[in-house]
Amino acid sequence: MSKKTGTKKKQTKHKEKQQGFNDLLIPMLLILCIMPFIVRLALYSCGYAKYPWYSDEDVIMDLYSYYRCYFFEVVAIFTAAVLAFRIGLFPENRKKMKIFISLAVYAGMILLSTLLSVNMGASFTGNFYQFQGVLVLLGYLVFCLYAYQVMEQEKDYKTIWYGIVAVFIVMAVLGIFQIAKKDLLDFAWMQRLVMSKEQFAEYGGTLETIFSGNNVFLSLYNPNYAGVFLTMFAPVFAVMCSSEKEKKKKIFYGILCAGCLILIWFTYSRSTFFALLVALVVGCILSKEKIGKLMKYILPGILILAVVFVGIDKINDFHYLSRWKEDTPKTKLERMITSKDGVELCYDGKEYLITLEDKKAKIYDKKGRETDIKKVEYSAKMAIAEYDEEKYIDVYLCNQTFTFGKNSKGYYYRTENGKETQLTDIPKVDAGGKEYLGSGRIYIWSRTLPILKKYIVAGSGPDTFAEVFPQNDYVGKAIYANNPARVIEKPHNDYLMQWVQNGFLALVAMIAFYVLLLKKCGTFYYKRELSDIKTRLGLGCYLGCICYMAGSLFNDSTLYTTPVFWIFAGIALGSAYEVEK
Repeated sequence: MSKKTGTKKKQTKHKEKQQGFNDLLIPMLLILCIMPFIVRLALYSCGYAKYPWYSDEDVIMDLYSYYRCYFFEVVAIFTAAVLAFRIGLFPENRKKMKIFISLAVYAGMILLSTLLSVNMGASFTGNFYQFQGVLVLLGYLVFCLYAYQVMEQEKDYKTIWYGIVAVFIVMAVLGIFQIAKKDLLDFAWMQRLVMSKEQFAEYGGTLETIFSGNNVFLSLYNPNYAGVFLTMFAPVFAVMCSSEKEKKKKIFYGILCAGCLILIWFTYSRSTFFALLVALVVGCILSKEKIGKLMKYILPGILILAVVFVGIDKINDFHYLSRWKEDTPKTKLERMITSKDGVELCYDGKEYLITLEDKKAKIYDKKGRETDIKKVEYSAKMAIAEYDEEKYIDVYLCNQTFTFGKNSKGYYYRTENGKETQLTDIPKVDAGGKEYLGSGRIYIWSRTLPILKKYIVAGSGPDTFAEVFPQNDYVGKAIYANNPARVIEKPHNDYLMQWVQNGFLALVAMIAFYVLLLKKCGTFYYKRELSDIKTRLGLGCYLGCICYMAGSLFNDSTLYTTPVFWIFAGIALGSAYEVEK
């Protein structure tokens, strides 16, 4: 090391020491480093008992969202107050905010949708596993603007970098346990920490997370959410590793990046690889190195990773690769509705009518001729069942038992929860029988698209998707969701969710910000020398944001991932602003 370089490093360290810790970073550190680990058992009523598609018992157990939501709201309100005082008292430190005009419009449309919500209570407080009420959505925007405004000194970026490393190391420990098929919540001592004494007496030892023993989900409820979270961290580690000059640090950052990719693999989330591929392409375009030179390292690296991961997957009986092949539903059921005359079926292109006559189940073909039940393929199991001294028809379809009854108004469907309702034709977009693709995502999208026209100006309100989605599509859910009683609470596409819940204009405003973010940061980071932590972390966060935006085509906004995106967006913009200045 030359004398000049050594002197420069000493000067930098002395300058950072003089700067001291910036306590304005505390709110960001709370969200990045503390909030992901808030796990506490809560019982609450979702209020869906009034709907025929939900049980009369609407009390839900929640481990990951309820208290995390209130923690975020409290910190966000405090952060908004600090931001307002800082901008008001120190206008000379205020950065240009023209790029945030679109977010102001977005915030206004969220407020309008909340005021016109189909369930104002849910839109204010959050509901049904998501807990992204109006305060949470506005809080995301507060943290984006806050990170943009307060990140100034080199040490600020280094502090956030240390926080990112710390939270990932803890997450990696959780991931290692889950790879070994042992989640920490399986231990009684951990369960005592996440619930009250009364709750432990009732639920202790029986508490099981949905995905425990299956995929890596960290402390983020769902492997898909863990995948989105990790894909935002992976580009940060990759940029820091590739731009680091010190050998020891380079190796350490490389280990972080490799560990992140391994955890992503064990989430078994397919959308994460699409997101990482998009970020990789953008990263190569922005790099000051020639594409040909990059490919000399990237292609062999990808090949080595592919061999390693396929080897790991082989040990796990190809758990991940088998997910890429999706089985087509075997049922030939095309339509089923209830009417005054009976239960109308369309199966394999043929139409039938099932009736209940003299306490006997009968089936007729399209010409009105009675058909022997045993000779009809889909009626392999059809019988009269007795419930509470009443007669019902049990029909076995799609590996499910549908129960029908008859009253003075005609025939009705008896849900699994014992409620009476009608089976009707559901508006949908023809997907050519491919609704099963994407773990049923195409099915959800095909039923969501027809309702979009209702929400051009204002949406249905935050956290109300479940209440406006056609949950009475019991046949569709039986075929493509494996359960007619399943509640579809999200579309698995954040852009569709934004349109439905906040309105089309809100979606346009959000996408406008995304475009400005891509353009401004892309311009500044294009072939830029990564000589300091500010630009290195800024570029890494920018690529992390690209992962999130690409992954949002297949995933939803959540409390587990979205706060990281908005903070990263603020950091990327703040770094670009400092470079410009």
